[in-house]
Amino acid sequence: MIQKIHKKLQACLIPGFCFLLFVFCLLLIFHFIFRQKIYPGIKVANVNLTSKTQEQAVQILKGISLKQKNKLQLKFENQVWEVSLVNLEFAYLSENTSKKAYLIGRSGNLKKDFIEKIKGMNGKINLDFEYKINQSLLETTINNIAEEINIPPIPHRIQMLQDKITGSKIEIQKGQSGRKVEQKMCSKYANAKNLVIATGGGVILNPKNMKALKINGVNVFLFADPNEIIRRITKQAGTRPSLTGKKPEKEIYDVWHKRRDLYLKYADFVWDNTSGKVLGENLDRIFK
Repeated sequence: MIQKIHKKLQACLIPGFCFLLFVFCLLLIFHFIFRQKIYPGIKVANVNLTSKTQEQAVQILKGISLKQKNKLQLKFENQVWEVSLVNLEFAYLSENTSKKAYLIGRSGNLKKDFIEKIKGMNGKINLDFEYKINQSLLETTINNIAEEINIPPIPHRIQMLQDKITGSKIEIQKGQSGRKVEQKMCSKYANAKNLVIATGGGVILNPKNMKALKINGVNVFLFADPNEIIRRITKQAGTRPSLTGKKPEKEIYDVWHKRRDLYLKYADFVWDNTSGKVLGENLDRIFK
């Protein structure tokens, strides 16, 4: 009886052991083949990097990055602005992206690595490009646009999205309305004393703002000749994007002609700063 049971166990265990050995050998062969290569099905920007070494992947990714658009879209609701990526010191990081693809399935966690390999084989891993961007220049760009359109100058969220081969864009997700905040601040400080309020140029577009600022204040209109403004902006190329999509010269003249009469209407004192003289040295002339 015991011998029969022993034979039955042998009959079951031997095939099972052979199967496990077979699977183990397959895994060894699989890992040997891909020991220095990216695992099957791993993609970057929809480009399959299966069986590529890191060096090969870098060359492929560099070729893809060259085909990317060289402009960044700043999008708010139905308005879109294009900014040169060069001016934002933007660059795709092909080496970092290649390394990220190579490390998929190589974390050292057996369960996690197994799941990632299965996902890769099923085409479910599609990585975005790694990139770098000058956050300071980006913030300056957004703040310049925020002065002219209804987006929040207070807590907002900027999210970088990859559009794969077609380019990249940034969406500005609206917080509290910029113009409404501006109006509230003007009303809040309408009766304030011994205070200097530096507003953006767009404050003049809302009569309620100017009514509040006229209650207990002296409104000083600082301006420079449009040609001088163009010269200053040209000198600092890349720090101020187009707000309307027009060329800087056209845009500046349009804004000037649109707002000039309003500035003069509400101004208690007009200061021509075309020469660039320091205003602080001339305050006596303004408030004498």
